[in-house]
Amino acid sequence: MSDFGAIISIRKKDAAAFSEAEFQEIERITQAYKESCSHKNSMAKPYLFDVGKTTILGKSDFFEVNILLSDYWGDAKMFNWHAEIDEKDAKIIAGELTPLLPENYALKSAFERW
Repeated sequence: MSDFGAIISIRKKDAAAFSEAEFQEIERITQAYKESCSHKNSMAKPYLFDVGKTTILGKSDFFEVNILLSDYWGDAKMFNWHAEIDEKDAKIIAGELTPLLPENYALKSAFERW
């Protein structure tokens, strides 16, 4: 049994750190997108769109912003069942968010365990 779900990771193409202002702008854009998003997760509920940072312990710089779309708990069978819908939607959502964000941002979608 483990935790898993759909996530979109955002990095700068030049590998530079994000500023707090850039993070807040990503949050704003994500929340605006969430309000108009018609995609539903594998449980037929709206995606979470929780925005967070990946930081290095003891450092204030951060090089990745994550958008958590779904969060589940279960075994391998449940992982595969949820992934069937959420993985496809994460890729679509990342594609729809890409033109809303600066050109120097690279987005990657995944359905993974954590």
